[in-house]
Amino acid sequence: MVSAMQGTDDMRHLQDDKRSARGGAIRVILAPLVGLAIACGSADGANQEADPFGAPYCQELLDDERDGSVDAIISATFEDGLLTRREFDHPVGGNIEAVETSSYDQDRNQVELAVDYDLDGRADFIERWTYDDQGNETSYRRDAENDGNFEHREEHVYANDGTIARTDSYGSRGGGAELTGIAVYTVDELGRPTHIDLQDPTGGLLAFRDFSYLADRLIHENLTSVRLRENRLEEETFYEHDARGRLTSAERHTADGLDQTLYQWDDLDRVITIDSLGPSLHRQATRTYDCL
Repeated sequence: MVSAMQGTDDMRHLQDDKRSARGGAIRVILAPLVGLAIACGSADGANQEADPFGAPYCQELLDDERDGSVDAIISATFEDGLLTRREFDHPVGGNIEAVETSSYDQDRNQVELAVDYDLDGRADFIERWTYDDQGNETSYRRDAENDGNFEHREEHVYANDGTIARTDSYGSRGGGAELTGIAVYTVDELGRPTHIDLQDPTGGLLAFRDFSYLADRLIHENLTSVRLRENRLEEETFYEHDARGRLTSAERHTADGLDQTLYQWDDLDRVITIDSLGPSLHRQATRTYDCL
């Protein structure tokens, strides 16, 4: 079951990349200092409506080893164009191994994602989002055990012009919340992040991310550590697009090597295949549309 759920990470990261290129705020989770394990996603990542990667599909096949065999089958249900349910099935026997459900507000922003791993009707993992009147995400919370103890939460602050200014990240400690990191954003005239300072709870600079765009497309991103690695480039990612502006390739360079992800689209601008190769990525995901 773990591989089935993890196998969709490429698609989710890809959705984040596309939203970032449209000027959405970027979620930055500051992990413990050791290793500078900093994850980057989208702070407006819940709203799927304008995202081609969220086009209604009926089935996704995962090949975790890229050996031509199917390791997991994901069946998707959409209502009014929004993904509301996914079932993760084992390819042998067709047994459902987990169910993921999503809820939305009246403005079509996702407000909850719940995963039931043991199929007892009770969620075992929950994510929740809140928004302001302009549709900007104001908070994110993750409860990995659905016990009311949110292991991670983020609070987003926006400038008067509506652009993202700051994200405060919190972890749980002793039944309460402890500030674990701060992200401070610099944006361009279109509101897109061009630089993010990643700080510890006291405001000390740990690392920074830089973003470059060509027209409305994100084409380059890097992560440079400051305090622990003395301005060492930790990650560098290059994005390529076709003539229609669709993302076709993402190359992520790290100390471990090169992770390359290739994307194929159909004539209706829907992603149909994500092919990943590299030390930390080695899988293929294929989506099917218009199932009978």
